[in-house]
Amino acid sequence: MKKLLLVAIAVAISFSFVSCKKCVTCKYEYDYKGQTQVKSYPQECGTSKQIKDFKANVESDAMLHGVSSTCTTN
Repeated sequence: MKKLLLVAIAVAISFSFVSCKKCVTCKYEYDYKGQTQVKSYPQECGTSKQIKDFKANVESDAMLHGVSSTCTTN
């Protein structure tokens, strides 16, 4: 009985450290010769760090056009 309890605790602890996958879609709009252009990125899924890095890259691209990006969590 004690062994079963220890195994159950070990399994519960191992599941608590599993990284959750999240998905996000980002885009930005900019003006090109008087017309609004939209740059959309495909859905990106990954860990929180991967999503954070992806958002930073999109924002960096948007800053090249002097605008901000918007991202929505899926």
